[in-house]
Amino acid sequence: EMLRSLVGSEMCIRDSSKFAHPIAESAGMHLALKINIKDDIALSRLFKEAGFGSTPLSSYYLFEPQMRGLVLGFANTSEQDRERGIATLKKIIESP
Repeated sequence: EMLRSLVGSEMCIRDSSKFAHPIAESAGMHLALKINIKDDIALSRLFKEAGFGSTPLSSYYLFEPQMRGLVLGFANTSEQDRERGIATLKKIIESP
């Protein structure tokens, strides 16, 4: 339910579930996404360069194995902002 309200459209939800999976759906005003990538720090940097904020999920771990992904805040965002953010994230992840 939280992912549905965060993303805002069925198509984005369906598409985003192929590349990212929510870790917990009751995380307040943040969404933690597990993403199957090697470098979530670089992903967070690219996402920031595209105009969106995030925190690498691996930064929350002190020891290996670390889960990779992003923590996204969605307070003070519109549905359009969230949809654009998820679409941008998807493009970054799928780019070679």
